[in-house]
Amino acid sequence: MGSKSKHASRLKDRISDLPDSVLCHILSLLPTKYSVRTNVLSTRWKNMWAAVPNIDLDNEDFPNYHGFTMFVDRVLLFRGSSDIENFRLDCHCMGDFPRIDAWIRTAIMRNVAELDLCVEPHEQNIFELPKGLFMCKTLRVLKLILKSLSVTVRYPDNDLIEKFLSRCRAVEDLTINGVVGEHEVWNFNISALGLKTLRIDLETAPD
Repeated sequence: MGSKSKHASRLKDRISDLPDSVLCHILSLLPTKYSVRTNVLSTRWKNMWAAVPNIDLDNEDFPNYHGFTMFVDRVLLFRGSSDIENFRLDCHCMGDFPRIDAWIRTAIMRNVAELDLCVEPHEQNIFELPKGLFMCKTLRVLKLILKSLSVTVRYPDNDLIEKFLSRCRAVEDLTINGVVGEHEVWNFNISALGLKTLRIDLETAPD
């Protein structure tokens, strides 16, 4: 037993001797809940997790929703103004929309480059994405897992609409509101095998 303990100790020391960049990369492969736990390993690891550019949060990793929200608040507060490269949020929302909105806005203010969202509202509630999300200059990748989607577009590009909707394969309820030119032909394909309800409401405007 003693030899195993010494071996584990030496192994831990070897890992701790790695450069900060390597340690951060290792932690970036873990959900944030577990990377934060490395804080207690040693002085070398203290607050190392806060330098990781990725945040990966899933409320199923927590025994209750309240504990999850408190954890996310503390993580974002402790990180301060440091940039967020990738932000993944998977939660079954209990109607706490302002809080989730604030988390996403924080990611936007921290120059997020990749945003992966799976927000499942409770019952028939509807969660609206922050408007600032679509004006975020640093955002390169947006992943959404949606069952209900309402889109409002002005003078839409057919190819752009098709590409956007093709990424929403799980959508079941789709509403498209749009403004098109008076003589414009709007023609696009919707690839959503699970689609159950489709509403399209178009208004014409002078060309």
